[in-house]
Amino acid sequence: MLSAALTGLARAALEPPTHPCFDGDAVHEFHLTFHQPDWWDQLVENFEGQDDPIYLEAAFDWEEMHLDTIGVRFKGIHSYYGYPGVKKSFKLDIDEFVEGQEIYDLDKLNLNNGFMDPSFVREKCCYELCKAAGLPTERTNYVALYINDTYWGLYTLVEQLDQEFIESRFGPGEEGNLWKGEPHATLEYFGSGEWLYYDFYELKTNEEENDWSALVELVDGLNNTPLAGLPDTLHGLMDVNSALALIAVDNLTVNLDGYVGRCGNYYFYHRDRDSRFVFANWDLNESWGVFDMWGMLSIEQLKHLDPFWVSPLPGENRPLAQRLWEVEVYRDIYLGHMQRLMAGDALPDTLIARMEELRDLIRPSVYADTNKMFTNQEFEEAMSTDIVNIQ
Repeated sequence: MLSAALTGLARAALEPPTHPCFDGDAVHEFHLTFHQPDWWDQLVENFEGQDDPIYLEAAFDWEEMHLDTIGVRFKGIHSYYGYPGVKKSFKLDIDEFVEGQEIYDLDKLNLNNGFMDPSFVREKCCYELCKAAGLPTERTNYVALYINDTYWGLYTLVEQLDQEFIESRFGPGEEGNLWKGEPHATLEYFGSGEWLYYDFYELKTNEEENDWSALVELVDGLNNTPLAGLPDTLHGLMDVNSALALIAVDNLTVNLDGYVGRCGNYYFYHRDRDSRFVFANWDLNESWGVFDMWGMLSIEQLKHLDPFWVSPLPGENRPLAQRLWEVEVYRDIYLGHMQRLMAGDALPDTLIARMEELRDLIRPSVYADTNKMFTNQEFEEAMSTDIVNIQ
């Protein structure tokens, strides 16, 4: 049991090649130019109520790079509908209208609006903890966004988890199935029919093949294997360490918008080279207690979350956490992730110093951002004050 559990404790992903968007802390200046007089109305129409939002053409400028045409659309759910202002999050599809067009080998980028985060550092710092825990991790930075020469605000720049990400983290030629967990993507077993899982997960690669058999095998093994045989079964199905690291980061940072809470905003990739699933986090702006499970938890409860917490929603289980914690070795590995983070990058003095370093970098861009969700005073007080309302 021990040898099976400990196999794969090394990092679950390769280091990606360098990229000028993400090498070193920076506030990059992106310019989007829309030539359509009603560009805002078109963006709204292309996004609201669309299962597959439509991109709008725009020109893109960054430093010496100019692209006549890229695709732009809104993104997000909470960050879009939860804030009435114009500072929406954007997804940039670089090759939507020009085949093969990229920004230094990347064809998609995300500009996140810092929803519910007056500090402006939750998302970036939580991703950095994911990397410290050995997870495949999206790279981040900051962008001062201008739209039609008007400063639109400071955004967190986040790499897309897509085919380019897969090959850079798992090796050239990797082309396995990538799923995203949607809300209530609990990894519970609903039966052997692949269609039973369509409402809870989104297949992001190889959509035409539409083969969900590996996912069904995963949830079957996770839920239905007797406890004594669980390590041997799971060793052939998944990188258990990546799952334990993901859950440890979620609970350590009180990221209840992820698997342990709302049960969304995570990815799992079926790796070609060993036919095992690897897990990765996504959309971390609501870490450090922003999401209170629809009012179910008080601020004090969020501040003192049990390390083995899972959602109390009736009728749902969290087998990726609860079944793994039943295995003593897995439980020890899980706590080990927390302990290593708390002794390293998540040590309060280290983490707060990192946050303040980033806040010093972005402060001029925050102050100049008249579309942001919080005031300058709330930005300054964000590290020591409970702030729960958007202006």
